[in-house]
Amino acid sequence: MLSDRAIPIEIDGGLDAFAVLDPLADRCRFAFVGEMDHFIAEKTPARLLVCRYLASRGWRIFGEEWPDAAHQRPFRRGVLADAHRPTPALDTDQAHFHEALRRLVPGGRWFGFDADSRDHDYVELAEAASTIDELRPAMARREQIMHSKVARVVEEHPGEKVALLAAAQHLLKDDSAVSQPGVGAGPGGGSVASIGHHVTHELSAGTPVLSFWLLHGRGTTANPWLPPPGLLEPVPDSVDAELLAHVGRPCLVPVGDDDRRRTVTAMHNQPMRCRLDQQVDAIVFLPEVSPLGT
Repeated sequence: MLSDRAIPIEIDGGLDAFAVLDPLADRCRFAFVGEMDHFIAEKTPARLLVCRYLASRGWRIFGEEWPDAAHQRPFRRGVLADAHRPTPALDTDQAHFHEALRRLVPGGRWFGFDADSRDHDYVELAEAASTIDELRPAMARREQIMHSKVARVVEEHPGEKVALLAAAQHLLKDDSAVSQPGVGAGPGGGSVASIGHHVTHELSAGTPVLSFWLLHGRGTTANPWLPPPGLLEPVPDSVDAELLAHVGRPCLVPVGDDDRRRTVTAMHNQPMRCRLDQQVDAIVFLPEVSPLGT
C-alpha cells in the first residue's frame, strides 16, 4: 500500500522527513508545488512547508498561478464572471503567503505567471465564452501566456532554481498520461500543453523535475465552483481515501517507483487517474481541511 510509505510530519514543524528527497532535489532545477484546492485554510501552511524545504536545497525563485496584484481585474461578463467573484478571504490568504515567503526565504524572488488584465486577448476570449466548452480558446491562450512568462524568468536567471506553485493540473509532467473523465480538455483547452508539461519537456533540458502534490482528505472549502457548504470528500478507492483511512494525520509520502495506475481526488472533487511515478515525486497529505476565512 502507498500509505506504508507515509512519514508523519508537522505542517509547522521541521524538515527532517524531506531528507529522503535530497538526492533528487539536488539534481533538479525546477520544482512544482501543485494543490488540489485553492480555497482551504491549510493550503498556505502546507505550501510554506514545502517552500522552506525547497529553499534549504537552493531554490530562491518562486512563481505562482496568481496575477500581480496591480493587474488583477474581475471578468465583467461570460461564464467566468459568475464564479470569479471577489474573494476577500483568498486575497488575504495570498497576502499572508507572500509576506511569509519573503520572511522565510531571504533574498528570494516571487513572480506571478498567470494571465492578467494586461493580456487583452485572453480577457476578450474569456469574456466572450458563455459556457465551459466555449472557454477552450481562452484556456489555451492562458496556458501560452504562462509558458511565455515562465520562460522569460528562466532566461533572465540562467542556472538558478525555479519553483512553480499552481493547481496541480497546471503542473502535470505529462499531460498525455493523465485522464480526468468528465472534466473536459484540461488547463490548455485541449490544444496547448500545460505549463508543467512545457517546463518538463522544453525547459528542463533533460534534467528531472521535483514535483509535490498537496492532497487533502475531508472537510469543507470556500471554493465558489462547489455548491454550499463546499463539502470535500476523497473519491472512493483513491490515494486520498487510503491515506485518510490508514494514516489519518499530516504526512509526507515519497512516491518513488510507484508505477501502479491510481486515482487521486483532484480539483472540485473530480477523480484523476495516472501513474504517480510519471507525474509526482512526493505527496503532502492533509487529512482534515477547512474553508478560508474561518
